[in-house]
Amino acid sequence: MARAKKKKLKIYLTSWQKRMVADFATKATLGNIRRRDLAAVEIAWRPGDCLASYKLPALGVVKDDWMLYLTDEQVKMVSAELGLRQKVTAINISARDVEAGAIGFS
Repeated sequence: MARAKKKKLKIYLTSWQKRMVADFATKATLGNIRRRDLAAVEIAWRPGDCLASYKLPALGVVKDDWMLYLTDEQVKMVSAELGLRQKVTAINISARDVEAGAIGFS
């Protein structure tokens, strides 16, 4: 059986979310984007993928392995856009997901 098609989701960041990204994302994760030019996080999502898991790494929150918390409006938008019943209140950001193309920044 073929795997479900990816949906692209773009979430525009607020000022405090941009500060979170600046605190936790390394230069390698952001690529050519300067922190001051950061505008959005882009997610390639397939039905069945888990966007948010509240399992913190054993070392705690570290650079390139952290959670981006969403605003109430973004929570509603993500659920509606992806057709999810449950609320996604945070998105796991990891270097592995960025390298795989599942998460990106613009």
